[in-house]
Amino acid sequence: MKKILLILLGVIVVLFALVVTIPIIYKDEIKAKIDEELAKSINAQVYFDADKFGISLLTNFPNLTLKLGDFGIIGKDTFEGDTLTSIKSFRVVVDLMSVISGDQIKINGIYLINPRIFATVLEDSTASWDIFIAGEEELEEKEGEEPSDFSIKIKKWEIKDGYIVFDDRTAPMYAEIVNLNHTGSGDFTQDILDLVTNTKIDALTLELNGVKYFNKNTLDIDFIINMDMPNSKYIFKENKIKINDFSFGFDGFLAMNEEDINMDITFKTKETRFKNILSLVPGVFLEGFEDLKTSGSLAFNGFAKGTYNENSLPAFGLKLIVNDGMLQYPDLPTAINNITLDLYVDNKDGILDNTVINIKKFHMDMGNNPVDARVLVEGLADYKIDADVLAKINLAELTKMIPMEGLALKGLFSLDVKAKGIYSETQMPAVTAAMNLKNGYVKTADFPSALEKLNFNAFVNNPTGKLSDTKILVEDFMMEIDGEPMQARMSLKNLDDPAYDVDIQGSIDLAKITKIFPLEDMTLSGKILADVYTRGRMSYIEAGRYDKLSSSGSIVINDINFVSADLPQGLKITNSKIEFDPKKVTINNFDGWVGKSDIHITGNFFNYIAWMFAENQTIRGDMIFNSNKFDVNEWMTEESSSGSSSNSSSGEGEGEEPLTVVEIPADIDFTLQSAINEVLYDNMTLKNFRGTVLIRDQMLKLIGVTFETLGGTFTTNATYDSRDINHPRYDLDLDISEMAIKDAYNTFSTVRALAPIAKTIDGYFSTKFKVNGELAQDMMPLYNNLTGGGLINVSKATLKGLKLLDKMNEVTKLSGTKEMKLKDVLMEAEIKDGRIFFKPFDVISGNNKMNIAGSNGIDGSIDYLLKMDVPGGAVSKALNTSLASITGKNISSSDRVKFDLNVSGTHNDPKIKIAGSSAKDQVKEVVKETVKQEVDKVKQQAEQKAKEELEKKRKEAELKAKAEAERLRKAAEKKKREAEQKAKAATEKKKKELEQKAKDELKKKLGWP
Repeated sequence: MKKILLILLGVIVVLFALVVTIPIIYKDEIKAKIDEELAKSINAQVYFDADKFGISLLTNFPNLTLKLGDFGIIGKDTFEGDTLTSIKSFRVVVDLMSVISGDQIKINGIYLINPRIFATVLEDSTASWDIFIAGEEELEEKEGEEPSDFSIKIKKWEIKDGYIVFDDRTAPMYAEIVNLNHTGSGDFTQDILDLVTNTKIDALTLELNGVKYFNKNTLDIDFIINMDMPNSKYIFKENKIKINDFSFGFDGFLAMNEEDINMDITFKTKETRFKNILSLVPGVFLEGFEDLKTSGSLAFNGFAKGTYNENSLPAFGLKLIVNDGMLQYPDLPTAINNITLDLYVDNKDGILDNTVINIKKFHMDMGNNPVDARVLVEGLADYKIDADVLAKINLAELTKMIPMEGLALKGLFSLDVKAKGIYSETQMPAVTAAMNLKNGYVKTADFPSALEKLNFNAFVNNPTGKLSDTKILVEDFMMEIDGEPMQARMSLKNLDDPAYDVDIQGSIDLAKITKIFPLEDMTLSGKILADVYTRGRMSYIEAGRYDKLSSSGSIVINDINFVSADLPQGLKITNSKIEFDPKKVTINNFDGWVGKSDIHITGNFFNYIAWMFAENQTIRGDMIFNSNKFDVNEWMTEESSSGSSSNSSSGEGEGEEPLTVVEIPADIDFTLQSAINEVLYDNMTLKNFRGTVLIRDQMLKLIGVTFETLGGTFTTNATYDSRDINHPRYDLDLDISEMAIKDAYNTFSTVRALAPIAKTIDGYFSTKFKVNGELAQDMMPLYNNLTGGGLINVSKATLKGLKLLDKMNEVTKLSGTKEMKLKDVLMEAEIKDGRIFFKPFDVISGNNKMNIAGSNGIDGSIDYLLKMDVPGGAVSKALNTSLASITGKNISSSDRVKFDLNVSGTHNDPKIKIAGSSAKDQVKEVVKETVKQEVDKVKQQAEQKAKEELEKKRKEAELKAKAEAERLRKAAEKKKREAEQKAKAATEKKKKELEQKAKDELKKKLGWP
């Protein structure tokens, strides 16, 4: 027997030794295996200290203890480098016998020391904890397979010094828990058990939609819950919740099934001091709360009874009573006394619209100034209201009761409101209200001047509850800041068709106003001088009957400076005068700066009243816009965009973020006659920008715009269309004169995508080109949707260092192909389906002639046909040998040789071969062409000789004809002279005969002999 005991003891010692030493000996192998399995199932970086990993029977014998130290998870991909969790120490104590049996593992304890958890949900609902890699058979039971009886039971757990952050940006919601200490115990091996938990939090912050409901509140929760696991019923025995100094407890039960939660719960305060509930109010529980003097009693209780599911709520109620409350801030002389509150919230059937909120009484004395209120609200849809509020406050005394560091107040303020009836979208309760302030004064420590002489009387009256019977009147509004007065008057009648009458006169120093009433995340300064009067009805505005409106006045603006989070570039208005009437606003002058850009505007706005007050109205403007230098880059929206189109090429440098789509407002119709000496846009500088900018129908158009940039002159008509913001489009009609080709490549992503050859070309081009298509969300063209075409004229250029030319030289050995000089090359191009197609065009470089046609794509592919016409002696020896074998003679001395080349591949790896079914066929074609050239040459020589003979005979005939014509001319001239002389002699003879006859007759008459 002794021997058997010794053997058993030896076995136990060996087992204990193995349990202690195996994790140490095989530590590295265990860690490697764990890392391997984690990599298969978790898309994150998991780390732990192998020296602090272990399995032990000694620590909690006879239980098995699993230990893990310095454990953490760090995100990948979207959450690269972000810590999801880190735990200083993690320990699990397991019942060893339950592990051996295998049916049900009993965990006696789980302990987490200093866990830090950071849970984030991004705007697109991506969660930082979604790190598990789903397996093919995960989370599914195989068909026909029986469910496993395996289960885990936990008795106790503990968390010490925890820190948790939950940031859900879809809500948005932010929660932070500092120094979480939690213990829990319960024998979950039993069907009916008591769950005992204690939770303490040093600082709880909860913010939802920008509102902080808890701000570093302390929290202490003790629960004892009797849990009937088979029936899913939970009875609350002793429970206490304490938030700051306010504590309450509750009892009752919850019973759950698959669809409903039945409950009967009541809760009430554990403490009755008035100070306790004040600790929940933000600003009261901050520094100095412990020294706040309070007195009075508090009663707080409520219930929830009934069924909760998707279609119903339990009945509920809440009651809060404060009697004889008093509070006084430290170091302030006056207390707020006689605080009384009787609040009751009741809902008898769980229907929210049947909720009743009844403030039966509220009273407090702020020094010698009483505030009284009574409010009854029935229903949460169409509210039935019965309320009275009466207050008279001396603002100077208010600062003696409530801390207002750096703020001085004076004046007598009174409020008297009575309301009774139903409030809905079409109805309001009968209301009489009066509010006035006399001799008001506001001064802050940040600004030496005060807002003073502040007076107004305001009245609201509606005796029937009908919107049409509402009257609102503000009389005698006056104020003065540092000697600058402002006065105003306003009346509003009939809320069904509001009739307004407003008169404002005076000057405002905006810097002084913002010192008194600070603006968050913005700065504002400058002066406004206003003299404005307006009167009319909303129905006149909606009908466009501006002749029925009476509005006039002017606003003079000087030295305005405005900077905000939404406008970080800033706006400066050095001086401006604006006049208006019912139909238009006239900008007589507007001089200022937006960011670094100077602006000078004159013009008119139309339909401004309807645009401000009515729906679906458009404001129209016709303006002249001038600037010496305008920096567009300041106004381009930059956001990281993971959804940028994969087939767009923005060309931004590394680290730069893409632009996002700009939506043109639908309610703006502006025409700007623009003249800007210098425009900075992207990586370009545009000089002498002139033309019309039209903003209309969610489109921006450039009409007849001219400018100079990159050494060239541009004329353009362009449209940017944002009507479908998910698929914005553009249409560009461009005329460029003498622009450097390399500048075009370096500047325009479209050129880089469609014409990468431009990188190797030195020279200039002109073009008339039209292009249109769709833009990606990064404002870059989607090249697969790009269409267009036009003419490109290369006036003078040099190509060198091009792989295509190197390949041509390798195949043909033609001289002059490694570097080509181009002049006056005219190309006609068309863009479609992500490619640019060139119609056949001629290129002459030295003695080489080429006719080129084909296309290249944004993927870098090329497909061209080159028709070559080169000197016969310039072709390669291999080509001459092929020609000689076919013709039987060497034709290398021929004048010209023509052949075709097919170009394929890519720009970086071009493929060139002789066109045709085979090289032999191509050589035959070359020979045929060469023979034809010889025949044509002989034919031309014969034709030339015949032509010369014919020309010789023609000249001889022409000489003979000319000599005969000359002889005939001279004979005719001789006959003509002889006839003329004969006629002249006859005429002379006849003349003498007549003269003699006349003399004889005269003598006879005179009787002379």
